Amino acid sequence: MTEKMTGKVPLVYFGHGLTGYYGIQRLMRGDLKDKVEVKKVIVSYKDKDKADLVKNIASMYGLEVCTEPVSSDELADKIKECGAELGVVMNFDQKIPQKIIDAIPSGIWNVHPSDLPRWRGGVPLEYLIVNGDDFRVSVHTMTEKFDDGEIVYKSYPIKIWDMDIDELYFLSSKQSALALEEALDLYTKGTYSKTPQDTSKATYARASELDKLLKIDWGTDGGETIMRKVLAGGVNRGAISGISIEGQDKQFRITEANFIPEARQTEMEYGKVYPMFDGSYAVCVNGGTLYISGIKGDTSQNDSQTNSQIDSQIIHTLNRANNQKVLLT
Repeated sequence: MTEKMTGKVPLVYFGHGLTGYYGIQRLMRGDLKDKVEVKKVIVSYKDKDKADLVKNIASMYGLEVCTEPVSSDELADKIKECGAELGVVMNFDQKIPQKIIDAIPSGIWNVHPSDLPRWRGGVPLEYLIVNGDDFRVSVHTMTEKFDDGEIVYKSYPIKIWDMDIDELYFLSSKQSALALEEALDLYTKGTYSKTPQDTSKATYARASELDKLLKIDWGTDGGETIMRKVLAGGVNRGAISGISIEGQDKQFRITEANFIPEARQTEMEYGKVYPMFDGSYAVCVNGGTLYISGIKGDTSQNDSQTNSQIDSQIIHTLNRANNQKVLLT
């Protein structure tokens, strides 16, 4: 239990992308519009389009936008001078240094789209999908370590079923804005408490290991697991599969698929590709049949060929599967 706030709570807002956009919208139009005051909006220009999304909505509401590097003394001085009491972070894409945290009397609260301490790190949504977890938002105090601070709020869990990464990202952006509002409501009422995370239960969602997460093992992965990897990769990234083309091992990405449990023709061999009349490809896997309807080449291995050349090779190889055995690896 903490002391109830009187008057508007002055905030510094760190935001990026769609989550940052919806967070500002919620603060300016939601239930707390008369209880909080956004003194400054901090944007990061590592990704200009996502930064502009936050900058534009902030400007629409007449909020001051700061674009100084987050590590700069100039930004730290501006934050100190603005009289903010609390900082909030909505999907900021840079590490916020301790001197910035220390510049705000009540520190900074970070809104993180997972059930912390599970899936600390920058890409929790993909890990949620692959591991079949429910979606949940955690709000925690910010420390020098990523996603390590004390929990001040958690939203109710949501079943994500067969959402792909784009659908979940949209849901996450909306739900994160709601979680921010509800956490700040507790702050203004003085009814929040801080609960340390159990570090022994921490798991990590590292962007550097994303390709490993999305790589399909046709020998051991069941159909449900493969389908979740396809959904986690989405239409832009896809799940990663190997295939042999003219004696060379290649990688390609499965961007769209449908898994039918227990649907297997008795003559189908596990792992063999069967071209279908509608242009899709059927693969018998553990637990049923996977129907692949979207593929694209993978140039992540510094292949000198263009995507279109690789796509053509893969499609040609898959379409030959009626005449010769084509196995995915």
